[in-house]
Amino acid sequence: MWEPQIPILSQYFQVISLDLRGYGRSDLPTMAPFRYAEDIKGLLEQLGIDKAHCVGLSLGGNVALDFALSYPQKIDHLVLADSSLSGFPPFPGVAESLQAVFDKATEVGIQAAKSLWLAHPLFVPALEQPTVARLLRAMVQGYSGWHWINRYSPSRPIDPTLIERLEKVGIPTLVLTGERDTPQNQAMAALLTRWIPKAQQEVIPGAGHMVNLEAPETFNRVVLASLLGQ
Repeated sequence: MWEPQIPILSQYFQVISLDLRGYGRSDLPTMAPFRYAEDIKGLLEQLGIDKAHCVGLSLGGNVALDFALSYPQKIDHLVLADSSLSGFPPFPGVAESLQAVFDKATEVGIQAAKSLWLAHPLFVPALEQPTVARLLRAMVQGYSGWHWINRYSPSRPIDPTLIERLEKVGIPTLVLTGERDTPQNQAMAALLTRWIPKAQQEVIPGAGHMVNLEAPETFNRVVLASLLGQ
């Protein structure tokens, strides 16, 4: 999903694209308790990297924020793109639409759930672009579905929630938002920008939730400028 970013960012940084447990080519979670933030810490230590910039989109933004709060000594800069936010109260209908995907996965099957997920309002702007639509469909088809059918997963809850600790984020933070992302995600971005002390927000015109794929040139330019302090 980061293919449009890696060649450009690699001109300035060592780039590591991480698939979280159960996503992409990473292994499925076991039943042992874990935290995604601890996985990032372990990966950096394994690679001998003391500090890094962290860029996350959607769920990845929530994970990046958790990592920044859990291990502030290991991160220099944070980019939260169309990020979710632990502890944010869902807008009417949002939780129900996600629950419908989980129910479809357990009652009918993963493939049916994937079709329902692709029809979610999150992805309407992305599906309007044929190239992005192909990438998105390939990502969804390649997803294990593990998290949909394991709702009581061993992933340890974030406690206290991230929304309760935003003022403790002490690093420069870019909050990136697609102009056409959902109202809930727009509200979360506004809250992140308001409460993270060193946050700045950039809205990318015409883009939706998959902002890095829908507007890659603008995304790359804005992210690079932020990371390079321009």
